[in-house]
Amino acid sequence: MKASARTAAACLLLLAASVRGARGAGFDADAGASATVGSGGYHRFSLFADGNWTGKTLEPYAWGQYAVDNDLSQLGAGGGAWKQLTPGLSVKAGAGFYVGRLRDTDQTGTSLLLETGLEGYSGGKTLGAELRLTDGTIGGPAQPIRYGEALRAQAGRRRGQAGAPSPLSYTYTELAGYGRLPLGESSLGLRLALGLPSYASEVTSEELSLRLPLSKAWRAMTAVTLEQFAGASNAYFSLGVYRLF
Repeated sequence: MKASARTAAACLLLLAASVRGARGAGFDADAGASATVGSGGYHRFSLFADGNWTGKTLEPYAWGQYAVDNDLSQLGAGGGAWKQLTPGLSVKAGAGFYVGRLRDTDQTGTSLLLETGLEGYSGGKTLGAELRLTDGTIGGPAQPIRYGEALRAQAGRRRGQAGAPSPLSYTYTELAGYGRLPLGESSLGLRLALGLPSYASEVTSEELSLRLPLSKAWRAMTAVTLEQFAGASNAYFSLGVYRLF
Protein backbone atom coordinates (compact mmCIF):
# COMPACT_ATOMS: atom_id res chain seq x y z
CA MET A 1 0.00 0.00 0.00
CA LYS A 2 1.36 3.45 -0.90
CA ALA A 3 2.30 5.87 1.87
CA SER A 4 -0.51 8.29 0.96
CA ALA A 5 -3.10 5.50 1.06
CA ARG A 6 -1.83 4.28 4.45
CA THR A 7 -2.00 7.85 5.73
CA ALA A 8 -5.59 8.33 4.56
CA ALA A 9 -6.64 4.99 6.07
CA ALA A 10 -5.06 5.89 9.40
CA CYS A 11 -6.90 9.21 9.41
CA LEU A 12 -10.25 7.57 8.70
CA LEU A 13 -9.69 5.23 11.63
CA LEU A 14 -8.90 8.24 13.78
CA LEU A 15 -12.12 9.94 12.71
CA ALA A 16 -14.17 6.82 13.44
CA ALA A 17 -12.65 6.51 16.90
CA SER A 18 -13.48 10.15 17.64
CA VAL A 19 -17.10 9.67 16.58
CA ARG A 20 -17.49 6.57 18.75
CA GLY A 21 -15.92 8.30 21.73
CA ALA A 22 -18.20 11.30 21.33
CA ARG A 23 -21.20 9.22 22.38
CA GLY A 24 -20.03 9.14 25.98
CA ALA A 25 -21.10 11.64 28.64
CA GLY A 26 -18.99 14.74 29.18
CA PHE A 27 -17.38 14.59 25.73
CA ASP A 28 -17.90 16.89 22.75
CA ALA A 29 -16.50 16.21 19.29
CA ASP A 30 -16.74 17.23 15.67
CA ALA A 31 -15.43 15.87 12.37
CA GLY A 32 -15.46 17.26 8.87
CA ALA A 33 -13.62 18.30 5.73
CA SER A 34 -12.36 21.54 4.18
CA ALA A 35 -10.89 22.78 0.90
CA THR A 36 -8.55 25.74 0.30
CA VAL A 37 -7.58 27.54 -2.90
CA GLY A 38 -5.38 30.58 -3.37
CA SER A 39 -2.45 32.44 -4.86
CA GLY A 40 -0.18 30.70 -7.34
CA GLY A 41 -2.66 27.92 -8.04
CA TYR A 42 -2.43 26.61 -4.49
CA HIS A 43 -5.00 24.01 -3.41
CA ARG A 44 -5.43 21.93 -0.26
CA PHE A 45 -7.94 19.34 0.98
CA SER A 46 -8.14 18.10 4.56
CA LEU A 47 -10.12 15.79 6.82
CA PHE A 48 -10.16 16.56 10.54
CA ALA A 49 -11.61 15.54 13.89
CA ASP A 50 -11.25 16.93 17.38
CA GLY A 51 -12.86 16.60 20.76
CA ASN A 52 -12.62 17.62 24.39
CA TRP A 53 -13.61 16.16 27.73
CA THR A 54 -15.43 18.44 30.18
CA GLY A 55 -14.11 18.62 33.73
CA LYS A 56 -14.34 20.94 36.72
CA THR A 57 -10.84 22.41 36.35
CA LEU A 58 -9.11 20.17 33.77
CA GLU A 59 -10.37 19.64 30.20
CA PRO A 60 -8.34 17.19 28.07
CA TYR A 61 -8.51 17.58 24.27
CA ALA A 62 -7.46 15.55 21.23
CA TRP A 63 -7.25 16.27 17.50
CA GLY A 64 -6.34 14.63 14.21
CA GLN A 65 -5.95 15.80 10.60
CA TYR A 66 -5.05 14.41 7.20
CA ALA A 67 -4.19 16.97 4.49
CA VAL A 68 -2.98 16.96 0.88
CA ASP A 69 -1.82 20.05 -1.00
CA ASN A 70 0.47 21.02 -3.92
CA ASP A 71 3.57 20.21 -1.91
CA LEU A 72 2.94 17.33 0.47
CA SER A 73 0.58 14.89 2.14
CA GLN A 74 0.63 14.64 5.92
CA LEU A 75 -1.12 13.12 8.91
CA GLY A 76 -1.10 14.82 12.28
CA ALA A 77 -2.52 13.90 15.67
CA GLY A 78 -2.11 15.13 19.20
CA GLY A 79 -3.72 16.25 22.41
CA GLY A 80 -3.29 18.00 25.72
CA ALA A 81 -5.38 19.67 28.39
CA TRP A 82 -6.85 23.01 29.36
CA LYS A 83 -6.64 23.95 33.05
CA GLN A 84 -8.94 26.57 34.51
CA LEU A 85 -6.99 29.16 36.49
CA THR A 86 -9.95 31.34 37.41
CA PRO A 87 -13.54 31.51 36.15
CA GLY A 88 -13.20 32.73 32.59
CA LEU A 89 -9.44 32.16 32.27
CA SER A 90 -7.67 28.92 31.24
CA VAL A 91 -4.19 27.80 30.20
CA LYS A 92 -3.33 24.85 27.95
CA ALA A 93 -0.38 22.58 27.21
CA GLY A 94 -0.20 19.88 24.58
CA ALA A 95 1.88 17.88 22.13
CA GLY A 96 1.44 16.22 18.77
CA PHE A 97 3.23 14.63 15.83
CA TYR A 98 3.18 14.70 12.04
CA VAL A 99 4.21 12.16 9.43
CA GLY A 100 4.32 13.15 5.79
CA ARG A 101 5.73 12.87 2.30
CA LEU A 102 6.74 15.51 -0.23
CA ARG A 103 4.64 14.88 -3.33
CA ASP A 104 6.36 13.59 -6.48
CA THR A 105 9.46 12.61 -4.45
CA ASP A 106 10.49 9.85 -2.06
CA GLN A 107 11.15 12.39 0.73
CA THR A 108 9.37 11.32 3.93
CA GLY A 109 9.75 12.38 7.52
CA THR A 110 8.20 13.21 10.88
CA SER A 111 7.86 16.21 13.18
CA LEU A 112 7.05 16.83 16.83
CA LEU A 113 4.75 19.63 17.97
CA LEU A 114 4.68 21.32 21.39
CA GLU A 115 2.10 23.96 22.22
CA THR A 116 0.89 26.16 25.05
CA GLY A 117 -1.70 28.90 25.27
CA LEU A 118 -3.81 31.21 27.41
CA GLU A 119 -7.52 31.91 26.81
CA GLY A 120 -10.09 34.19 28.39
CA TYR A 121 -13.83 34.07 27.78
CA SER A 122 -16.86 36.05 28.91
CA GLY A 123 -20.42 36.23 27.62
CA GLY A 124 -19.60 33.94 24.70
CA LYS A 125 -16.63 36.11 23.64
CA THR A 126 -13.16 34.56 23.54
CA LEU A 127 -9.70 36.12 23.45
CA GLY A 128 -6.52 34.04 23.48
CA ALA A 129 -2.88 33.59 22.57
CA GLU A 130 -0.81 30.50 21.80
CA LEU A 131 2.79 29.46 21.17
CA ARG A 132 3.55 26.47 18.94
CA LEU A 133 6.94 24.89 18.24
CA THR A 134 7.41 22.29 15.48
CA ASP A 135 10.71 20.40 15.17
CA GLY A 136 11.43 17.69 12.61
CA THR A 137 12.01 16.90 8.96
CA ILE A 138 8.59 17.25 7.30
CA GLY A 139 4.99 18.03 8.09
CA GLY A 140 3.90 20.57 10.65
CA PRO A 141 2.04 23.85 10.84
CA ALA A 142 -0.55 25.02 8.35
CA GLN A 143 1.26 28.36 8.21
CA PRO A 144 2.98 29.38 6.09
CA ILE A 145 0.66 27.60 3.67
CA ARG A 146 3.39 27.21 1.06
CA TYR A 147 6.17 26.14 3.46
CA GLY A 148 6.37 22.67 1.86
CA GLU A 149 7.54 24.25 -1.38
CA ALA A 150 10.51 25.87 0.38
CA LEU A 151 11.44 22.62 2.10
CA ARG A 152 11.22 20.68 -1.15
CA ALA A 153 13.48 23.18 -2.93
CA GLN A 154 16.13 22.92 -0.22
CA ALA A 155 15.84 19.13 -0.11
CA GLY A 156 16.33 19.05 -3.89
CA ARG A 157 19.51 21.12 -3.64
CA ARG A 158 20.83 18.88 -0.89
CA ARG A 159 20.00 15.77 -2.93
CA GLY A 160 21.91 17.22 -5.90
CA GLN A 161 24.95 17.90 -3.73
CA ALA A 162 24.96 14.64 -1.79
CA GLY A 163 23.76 12.34 -4.56
CA ALA A 164 21.04 10.78 -2.40
CA PRO A 165 17.70 11.89 -0.90
CA SER A 166 18.02 13.38 2.57
CA PRO A 167 15.17 14.95 4.60
CA LEU A 168 15.82 18.52 5.71
CA SER A 169 15.59 19.19 9.45
CA TYR A 170 13.96 22.43 10.53
CA THR A 171 12.15 24.21 13.36
CA TYR A 172 9.09 26.43 13.09
CA THR A 173 8.01 28.69 15.94
CA GLU A 174 4.62 30.38 15.76
CA LEU A 175 3.14 33.00 18.09
CA ALA A 176 -0.52 33.80 17.51
CA GLY A 177 -3.35 35.81 18.99
CA TYR A 178 -7.01 35.15 18.26
CA GLY A 179 -10.53 36.18 19.14
CA ARG A 180 -14.03 34.81 18.59
CA LEU A 181 -17.25 36.81 18.68
CA PRO A 182 -20.73 35.21 18.75
CA LEU A 183 -23.22 36.47 16.17
CA GLY A 184 -26.44 34.79 17.17
CA GLU A 185 -25.94 31.11 16.35
CA SER A 186 -22.92 31.99 14.17
CA SER A 187 -19.45 33.11 15.25
CA LEU A 188 -16.80 35.39 13.77
CA GLY A 189 -13.11 34.71 14.34
CA LEU A 190 -9.86 36.61 13.80
CA ARG A 191 -6.35 35.12 14.09
CA LEU A 192 -3.05 36.99 13.72
CA ALA A 193 0.18 34.99 13.62
CA LEU A 194 3.93 35.48 13.41
CA GLY A 195 5.97 32.49 12.24
CA LEU A 196 9.74 32.09 12.60
CA PRO A 197 10.98 29.23 10.39
CA SER A 198 14.61 28.14 10.55
CA TYR A 199 14.74 27.73 6.75
CA ALA A 200 13.45 31.16 5.63
CA SER A 201 12.50 34.66 6.72
CA GLU A 202 9.60 35.39 9.06
CA VAL A 203 5.99 34.77 8.06
CA THR A 204 2.98 36.85 9.06
CA SER A 205 -0.64 35.93 8.45
CA GLU A 206 -4.11 37.23 9.16
CA GLU A 207 -7.20 35.03 9.03
CA LEU A 208 -10.85 36.07 9.22
CA SER A 209 -13.28 33.18 9.64
CA LEU A 210 -17.02 32.69 9.94
CA ARG A 211 -18.90 29.64 11.24
CA LEU A 212 -22.55 29.21 10.27
CA PRO A 213 -25.20 26.70 11.43
CA LEU A 214 -26.71 24.52 8.70
CA SER A 215 -28.82 22.38 11.01
CA LYS A 216 -28.81 21.18 14.60
CA ALA A 217 -25.77 18.98 14.00
CA TRP A 218 -24.08 20.46 10.92
CA ARG A 219 -21.98 23.61 10.59
CA ALA A 220 -20.29 25.39 7.68
CA MET A 221 -17.09 27.39 7.97
CA THR A 222 -15.42 29.82 5.63
CA ALA A 223 -12.19 31.79 5.97
CA VAL A 224 -10.01 34.28 4.13
CA THR A 225 -6.28 34.16 4.92
CA LEU A 226 -3.68 36.76 3.95
CA GLU A 227 -0.03 35.69 4.16
CA GLN A 228 3.22 37.61 3.85
CA PHE A 229 6.24 35.39 3.22
CA ALA A 230 9.66 36.07 1.62
CA GLY A 231 8.61 39.45 0.20
CA ALA A 232 5.41 38.09 -1.36
CA SER A 233 1.78 38.57 -0.37
CA ASN A 234 -0.64 35.68 -0.88
CA ALA A 235 -4.37 35.25 -0.34
CA TYR A 236 -6.33 32.04 0.29
CA PHE A 237 -10.00 31.13 0.59
CA SER A 238 -11.25 28.13 2.57
CA LEU A 239 -14.64 26.45 2.74
CA GLY A 240 -15.57 23.48 4.90
CA VAL A 241 -18.33 21.58 6.63
CA TYR A 242 -18.32 19.60 9.85
CA ARG A 243 -20.68 17.65 12.09
CA LEU A 244 -21.13 17.99 15.84
CA PHE A 245 -21.42 14.86 17.98
